[in-house]
Amino acid sequence: MQYKKTLLLLLRYILIYKQCNFLLVNGLIGANVREAEINEFSSAVAIVKIVPDNSWPENNFKCSATLISYRDVLTCAHCVENEEVDQVKVLVGMNNLRDGIEHLPLWWVTYDEWAEQNGVASLFPVNDLCIIRGDSGGGLYLDRNTIIAVTKSVSPSFNFYHQLSVNTHTFLYFYRDFIRLIVQHSI
Repeated sequence: MQYKKTLLLLLRYILIYKQCNFLLVNGLIGANVREAEINEFSSAVAIVKIVPDNSWPENNFKCSATLISYRDVLTCAHCVENEEVDQVKVLVGMNNLRDGIEHLPLWWVTYDEWAEQNGVASLFPVNDLCIIRGDSGGGLYLDRNTIIAVTKSVSPSFNFYHQLSVNTHTFLYFYRDFIRLIVQHSI
């Protein structure tokens, strides 16, 4: 009986991965991936935890994000989970963490918070999206000017790279009203 359960689980796993085309997707790290040129993706920013007197900013990287207006950053909600607004900063205008221009966020709002405040029914049980308003989150681009998703997680980690692993993204189509309303209006 245990053999049949294991076989069924294995078959289900293979079918799901085949249907989702996960086996044919390359990761964004590793072989055949080049470093971004300086200013190649000027809307790509980094969210970094503030640690005073830290000489290793790489250790404080939280998430990538995307500048969607002169003052708003789009990222995943889990990037600011359990953080206070004065505990993080946004680094802009760089392709490494040591050269960016620092901006402090004024506030942020997650999709779930916004939906609750505005009486909007959530379409999905997990809505991992956040907009950070700054004083001025790594997008997936259809072209250089059209953001279609934000990076939700990177798999594999740098330590365990495998060319058949994938990156996962949150598709933005269903969240366009949230993004448009936040960018156009102050909360």
